[in-house]
Amino acid sequence: MKTWNDITLNKYLEIQSIEQSETDILTKNSAYISIVFDLPYSDNLLIKDYNKHTRELEFLSTPIPTHVVKTQYGKYVLDKNIGNITLAQFIDFKTYAQQNDMLGCLSVFLRPKNTNYLEGYDIEELKEYIGNMPIADVLAVYTFFLNYLKRYTTLSL
Repeated sequence: MKTWNDITLNKYLEIQSIEQSETDILTKNSAYISIVFDLPYSDNLLIKDYNKHTRELEFLSTPIPTHVVKTQYGKYVLDKNIGNITLAQFIDFKTYAQQNDMLGCLSVFLRPKNTNYLEGYDIEELKEYIGNMPIADVLAVYTFFLNYLKRYTTLSL
């Protein structure tokens, strides 16, 4: 059974482009099956296989799980479900991205567990935590969100 943990950034971006297309549900599901299961796109898929794979795609309709990190500052959540960010988060993210401010960009999506964006926590403490994260983790998360911004900007034009 596939889960969100099986979806790479590239697959996620492909899924997003399919979701925004004007095609019918059968064509969309065939494309999702191709992406998620690494199968060539085919209209010749047997109905029983199509139905089986379609049932296994149900996880796509659930939110992307958040990632909880326990630190010396407490538990932090990395909210990867970009479709559920607020307008304030998007504006701040876009501003930070234009300034190449990695700390700022990550502070938009990483926050203490059980808090809303910029509510109930010290942003400077959060930035201190981010500044002490391993660079490999920072670059992975930063790149994910920058790629999303680039893709979103292209689609919205």
